[in-house]
Amino acid sequence: MRESNNRGFTLLELLAVLIILSLLLTLITPRVLATISNAREAVCIENRRTIKRTYHTYYSEHLIYNLDNPITLENLINANEVPNNFPLNMNKKFCPSGGTIVYQDGELLCTFHDNAHISLISIPNVISENVFVYGTSLVFSGSNISGSNATIIIDGNLNTADLNLGTQIDISNIFITGSVSLLSGSTGLGSESSPGEIHVSSDVTFGTGERNIYGDMFINGDFHIGQSWIHGNVYVNGNFMIYYDSIYRDIGNFISGTAGHVYYSGDLLTDLDLKSQQLISEKATKVDEVELAVLPKVKVPSLREEAWYDANNYQDNGPLASGSRIFTSEFYETSPNGPLDNIVIVATEGDISITGAWSGTITGILVAPNGKVTFGGSAFEGLIIAKEGLEVITGGTNIVFRSALDFLSEDQLPFIP
Repeated sequence: MRESNNRGFTLLELLAVLIILSLLLTLITPRVLATISNAREAVCIENRRTIKRTYHTYYSEHLIYNLDNPITLENLINANEVPNNFPLNMNKKFCPSGGTIVYQDGELLCTFHDNAHISLISIPNVISENVFVYGTSLVFSGSNISGSNATIIIDGNLNTADLNLGTQIDISNIFITGSVSLLSGSTGLGSESSPGEIHVSSDVTFGTGERNIYGDMFINGDFHIGQSWIHGNVYVNGNFMIYYDSIYRDIGNFISGTAGHVYYSGDLLTDLDLKSQQLISEKATKVDEVELAVLPKVKVPSLREEAWYDANNYQDNGPLASGSRIFTSEFYETSPNGPLDNIVIVATEGDISITGAWSGTITGILVAPNGKVTFGGSAFEGLIIAKEGLEVITGGTNIVFRSALDFLSEDQLPFIP
């Protein structure tokens, strides 16, 4: 009978196999855990972005003028005060690692992933926010447009021809539903002291002339950086363009003039040499997708019944004086005797035009739901709502936007909240 040559593993061989497996697990486990952790953090970040997009869409569609029960980001996240028709289930766990999503200082934070912040911007409320300006165009020949934590919404394009070449639109939050094309001069966007967000629904083209861009910019189109100096991040849902020919933007100037970072989902278009293109990645990165610009769906608020204006001592015309209340079809004043405080003018059908106002600052509320507002003079401070936009026709003019509640209580507002 033949003896079998089969034999089992020796104890030494088993120990050797166990040692090898242990070493492999020691090497592999941290990487696996890190991969899982990174995947969970990516899900958490994307979930917070979903909250941001859903909130912005809901707020802009439903609550832009609602003061009776305004839903704020803080209440939505921290207090979980969710409207019945809010399209997102806020009771679900948004962080797969077990963290809690909280709202703090304008950001959505996760108590677990504390290194990944999602900034949020509240869609402006024409009544209660600090500043709100609405119109289809902004034509400005003055010196400066400003307002602490202000918002401006332009339902159209913003072009070089519309602005004084040196104007700084010193507004924290800027929404533009068209394109931006600033090909010369040094007109800048955003507030240096209170940077917010700039949202543009189409291409952004900057040309020659050093201009400062403060705050994060979101572009639903291509971005030609030109000679602009970027002080925040830029998210481009399109191509990123940087050229030396005609613009003279070399790589050194681009790196030194970009404090933030450019993220683009399209292609890099440039005439710089290969070595310079490799250095571009220090300040610009191609990514699969970027956060899109969020443009609020805003409408001019409705006026009150005509009897309300009669009951509140509105006049149909007359010379302007401090405390004037004017309710008329259109209004024109060529030489107001200022300074004038707390005026309210409502033009139901046409334009509001105040020119020759060099004797002091005018403050108040100007509402032209079917026309535009034209101003010429030293300064205006207040709220402007105009379907056809704002035109400042004189150099040296300063515009400071302020809340309606700086001038009137809610029940005295000349339009329906």
